[in-house]
Amino acid sequence: MECPCSPGGVAVMTECEHLVTCAFFHDRLAKMPSMSLMLKQRYCEGEWADNTRCARRIVAVKVGLGDVPDDLYPAEVYRVKGITGVPPSTITGG
Repeated sequence: MECPCSPGGVAVMTECEHLVTCAFFHDRLAKMPSMSLMLKQRYCEGEWADNTRCARRIVAVKVGLGDVPDDLYPAEVYRVKGITGVPPSTITGG
């Protein structure tokens, strides 16, 4: 079965290593469980999650977890270069 959200339809991982401490989910989306669940399924955990496309994880990997802006959404990959100085394609391979 192919996954429409992963490159090549391949499941990438089962859980992001930053999920437990991710301020985005524990602070920003704490009162929005439906939105939180949808984003977690796409980027953070589950059979088809692909955290290589998560802007928050890309920034954390490149410049450190402490430099991830609180207002950065997982889908905002277009902001990565402005934060890290590195185009996201050089990090994600996409």
